[in-house]
Amino acid sequence: MKPPSKEHLHAHSSQAAFSMLDSIAAKFLERGASGSIIRRWTLIIAIILYWSILAFFADEPLPLLARLDQIPFPVDIALNVISYFFAPSALMHILPIIAGLWIGIRIGSHYLADLYELRSFSSSNRYLRSALWGLHYETIQVRSNGLDEIDAASPLLRIGGPGYLDIHLGFAAIVESREGQPKIYSAGIRRFIRGFERLRDVVDLRDQLRQIDKIRAVTRDGIEVYARDTQMVFRVYSGAQPRSLTNPYPYTNDALIRLVYNHPVTRDGAQKWDSILPDLVCQEICAFVGSLTLEEFLALQPAPSPANQERPPQENHAEPRSANSIHIPRRQLTERFHTSAVRRRLRENGLELAWVGVGTWQIHAQRPIEPRQTDPGKTIISTWRDLQRAQAHRSPQYLERYRKHRFNQTCIHLLKTVINTYENDELHGPYRNWTLLRVFYEQFDLIGQSLIGSSEAEPPLDYQTMLNHLKSITRSREIGE
Repeated sequence: MKPPSKEHLHAHSSQAAFSMLDSIAAKFLERGASGSIIRRWTLIIAIILYWSILAFFADEPLPLLARLDQIPFPVDIALNVISYFFAPSALMHILPIIAGLWIGIRIGSHYLADLYELRSFSSSNRYLRSALWGLHYETIQVRSNGLDEIDAASPLLRIGGPGYLDIHLGFAAIVESREGQPKIYSAGIRRFIRGFERLRDVVDLRDQLRQIDKIRAVTRDGIEVYARDTQMVFRVYSGAQPRSLTNPYPYTNDALIRLVYNHPVTRDGAQKWDSILPDLVCQEICAFVGSLTLEEFLALQPAPSPANQERPPQENHAEPRSANSIHIPRRQLTERFHTSAVRRRLRENGLELAWVGVGTWQIHAQRPIEPRQTDPGKTIISTWRDLQRAQAHRSPQYLERYRKHRFNQTCIHLLKTVINTYENDELHGPYRNWTLLRVFYEQFDLIGQSLIGSSEAEPPLDYQTMLNHLKSITRSREIGE
């Protein structure tokens, strides 16, 4: 095997030296907290060493401390050493370096304040000192949704790190690195963001309620349906993670990235994710109604329970506010929205549906109806209402209440007739009693005729015997002419 040549060894040693220098420079220029510490102590040690060398080669000490005869030991030795540091020859070389460093910081601070339009020179000076040497890091309090309530003139928001994020419970922050890669931080300890990492957006992890007064939708067979007082509760997609005390607001990183970066862009700029929720409510309501025919939509309204059956017609004369108003229970409506298609659409936006409610549904004609034409929507609604009413009228509970109602009304009518006959009859003595018996016979006969052949009630077995007896005692030959 041929031994390596001198040129190959020289190239290998040069490459190793360059890689070592690159690693040292990378640590020195590192944008995190460790790089700031290295730069700070490097500067301090370099100034101390350089100043010490200047003091060592100084010709004479500080003139004011030249005579140390009356100072006790060992203070005189310490003062003597310090006096060489302030010797004219040493100060002549160290002061220009310190002044140049101070002037450079001032110029850089003015440049940052002018370039990024910061609110003051002191804030840019503090930011530059924190970026160079890790002194006085700025902290941003994340306690609201979005960046609107955060100080817009903050250097940490305009320029980027280094600095700290103090994220409160219920929020998450998305930070972009210098290369544009997102990082997600949630509530907890203070988060350190490295140099040139910028706060991209803040997401509210709490439930978001959106309400719309009126939404127009069309069923699959072309009937217009209006949703009144629509409310939806959204939350960030949790990925089926349960809520707990340790994790009260679960989320997935993919959902937050979709919420931040999947914004529609208008001429005013990218919209916030919470500003598109009303449009999302309208979209989901329209998709829900559009997937059903009017008959399927009307079938969502539950049939009346026995406890809430319709009252007899004689007692229920009030009309509803709107003849086309439909009410679907919120729980049933929410369950209808929890389909795979709805979940997929919301998950694409980084959201999930927690609850949905609609005050009332109203059905209208899609086009004007001629005077002699019938609106198909109203026809179907009327048929559906008649079917519901017929089912209620055949229920045992309704029939029992109806029989009681008829019995009470008949008794009241009978008593009123007897009282009016007694007060208005001009006959006297036994003839008035005959008139009252005749009224009883006629009223009971009418009641019997109405009950014969009825499916609701049948007259008693001895009912006809009672009528025959009343008829026989009211004949004129029994009481005289």
